[in-house]
Amino acid sequence: MILPLPNPDFLSELLKRINSAKTSIVIVNYLASFAENAVLDPMRKVADALVGASKRGVSVSVFLEGSKFESNYPFYRYLKDGGIDAWLDTSRTFIHQKILMVDESYIIIGSHNLTRASFEVSEEMSVITNEPTVIASFKNRLEVISLQRREIKGNASDEHVLLPASFLKKVTAPLYKARAELAFNLYLNLYLEDEGRGDPVPIDEEKWGRALGFSPKDAGPDTSEKYRRYYFPQRVNKVLRQLKKIGVIDIDRKKDEVKLFPLETISPEVVVKWSKNFSEKGWLKKLSFSAKYFYFISLVETIGSPFYPWWSISVRKICKKYGCDHGILKGALELEAQGILEILRSTPVKRGSKYSEEAQYYRVNPV
Repeated sequence: MILPLPNPDFLSELLKRINSAKTSIVIVNYLASFAENAVLDPMRKVADALVGASKRGVSVSVFLEGSKFESNYPFYRYLKDGGIDAWLDTSRTFIHQKILMVDESYIIIGSHNLTRASFEVSEEMSVITNEPTVIASFKNRLEVISLQRREIKGNASDEHVLLPASFLKKVTAPLYKARAELAFNLYLNLYLEDEGRGDPVPIDEEKWGRALGFSPKDAGPDTSEKYRRYYFPQRVNKVLRQLKKIGVIDIDRKKDEVKLFPLETISPEVVVKWSKNFSEKGWLKKLSFSAKYFYFISLVETIGSPFYPWWSISVRKICKKYGCDHGILKGALELEAQGILEILRSTPVKRGSKYSEEAQYYRVNPV
């Protein structure tokens, strides 16, 4: 069966199939926009039908194009609030398909975006079919389209340590202001070793020194014994003193150990899962201080974000909240270049002779 669906037939067939779904609905579309408060917007009917299907036990998955974030967000948020598995894709895929699959038995495919204009104004054409080969082909492509969902959900299974959000204020901010990047790296290495338990950590100057990038010159016949003996202790102890100065560690020379003071936990919701892969893959050395700072800011801001898994705050507010300067954006761009961060850019709005500082949207990718 292949049935053409020009306007106005498309919308009625779309709603019919959603309302009659028994097991599953999958939607992939480039654009899905609606005015949430506009009761007469036909897209509100589509959204309510999808939420209704989900409530009666139908598995509903919706994939939308991420670069159309601002247009797609109201529909996306409405579905998420209704308990639907909705996703905005990453830059690894560009969704331009307009497809609905119901119960793996029927598929609607064509030129219709999910917008009022597509339903009522534009010249569009779609078709509905139950042809098994067409459905099988779409299911194969869906594996590529849903890559980002597997990536984001899969990150939760990585080995991780719990890091209270107060880490940014107590550790990162003062060290960033002092440009003490080595102290920041050492603290993170100590935290990984201690895993936030607050247990004493035996001092190992050579191990920590090599992790920080210190490398003594070849010990030839002219190398003094003093140089051999004190190369790592001199350098590592200087870094340890910076951490002690800001009050986040204590150094016990008699026991030759370091103890990390517990970080204040503001609430259970403000504790991030920091993947151990970040350190194991060498990002502490590869990334600039600004990039690392922005990475941890992103982990914290993602928690409780109304745009989850995205977050959005203006640059000015980021700087005020986290005690950094506009140079932090260089770190964001660095993370984007490395594929660790997704950035969706808003178009600045001109007000008078100046352009407003529009907030951008950010999402952390698994490392």
